[in-house]
Amino acid sequence: MKIRTNLYLLSATLVILITAIGFVMFHAFGRINREIKESKSASEMIKDTFELNIVTYEYLMHHEKRMQQQWLLKYDSLGKLLEGMRGEEMHPERISILESIISDYKSLGDLFSKLQVNFAERKRLIEENKSRVEINLSFALEERLMAEVLMRSQRITAAAFKLSATIEQIIAQTQQRTNLIIIFSIIGFAIFSSCISFLTIRAITRSINELVKGAEIFGKGDLKHKIDVRTKNEIGQLANSFNKMAEDLEETQERLEEMVEERTKELREAQERLVRREKLAVLGELAGGMGHELRNPLGAIKNAAYFLNMALQEPEPEVKETLEIMEKEVATSEKIISSLLGFARPKPPIRRKVDVNAVVQEALSRASVPEDVEVFTQLDEALPTILADAEQLAQIFTNIVLNAIQSMPEGGQLTVKSEVPDPGWVAVSFSDTGVGIPEESLGKLFEPLFTTKAKGIGLGLAVTRALVESHQGIIEVESEVGKGSTFTVKLPIDGGKGK
Repeated sequence: MKIRTNLYLLSATLVILITAIGFVMFHAFGRINREIKESKSASEMIKDTFELNIVTYEYLMHHEKRMQQQWLLKYDSLGKLLEGMRGEEMHPERISILESIISDYKSLGDLFSKLQVNFAERKRLIEENKSRVEINLSFALEERLMAEVLMRSQRITAAAFKLSATIEQIIAQTQQRTNLIIIFSIIGFAIFSSCISFLTIRAITRSINELVKGAEIFGKGDLKHKIDVRTKNEIGQLANSFNKMAEDLEETQERLEEMVEERTKELREAQERLVRREKLAVLGELAGGMGHELRNPLGAIKNAAYFLNMALQEPEPEVKETLEIMEKEVATSEKIISSLLGFARPKPPIRRKVDVNAVVQEALSRASVPEDVEVFTQLDEALPTILADAEQLAQIFTNIVLNAIQSMPEGGQLTVKSEVPDPGWVAVSFSDTGVGIPEESLGKLFEPLFTTKAKGIGLGLAVTRALVESHQGIIEVESEVGKGSTFTVKLPIDGGKGK
């Protein structure tokens, strides 16, 4: 069946259910009214009044202390009930009856008090052997008070019955009015629900048509289209779900495009790294051969410069300066050749017990620290010895120190700190106040042949990382442009045997 037919059937079923519920409510309210009628305060008042009358008769007959106490309890119970009823909102006729009961109730209490006083007075007269006339007068007063007490009790009982009858009459009238209200409510609600059902069906069919139209547009690929359904019912939620689905699909499509672009970029970078690795392999072989080939002529040049220094007793200033430049450049060339050979043919570390603080001091003494660079050391004296290659550690620390000095062309501060950051590890950090490293260069900092300096071939940090990793260690760098950099070398105490 069509959706509209189902909705009409649903509405008709709803009307039938509501009508049935109305009839059930009618019978339920009838029962509730009967229960209310049976539990009214008038019944309790009649009960308390009867009990008070019984206790009154017994007390007047026997004058026992126990009866007096029971009378007072019943009297107080009836008083509380009357006060509670007095605080309720009542019909004027019921209020008048209740006020007469309260008046008789108070008079009854006064009479009972007088009766107690008379009993006490007669007892005193008898104990003091007073004249028979006085005692007879006390008996006469007692009879008159007893008559008044009985009369007041009967009046309270009669008024209670009258009040109960009035309440029952009002309850019956209220029940009748309630039943009529329920009937008319059911009829009105049935009519109202029918109108609402009709309007709802019409609104739902319109919303469904909008959904169908929107789904067709989405199917054609227009994900920017919005289904305009402003209702807050299930159809509106479905329309919002369609719109959200279209937005998610559009975002997913954009993300897929970004992912494809990112993966393409990663593939290009991977290809570049592969090409670079192949070039580095060739470069390593070439560097090894060239290093050996270049060392021989460099050695000859170095020996010649040394011989000239020895042969010339008092050379001309220009000659002396030229010889110093030769020696300096030869030393620089030897360092480059050593870096090339170290990168091409790295040696495995020879592990022995090493005092890391001593190696740090040695590395600082090796480096030529300019006068405008201040060096501060914070070395942990309790630092344990580790299993490592002392010469390779010195090379690691020297490379980092030289790198820090080169990053401070206008001077600055270099702080070297050693500590035990975690059990089983030692760490040495080198913090400078140099120019810093741009964020985009941090990821490439340890790649071979990458450098941001005018001088150098970009092998120093690459060799440093290789040496650290050969010790099963970790090298980390933190930097901020304009504030400086911190290189931290973490080394295992056991030389990496636990790994």
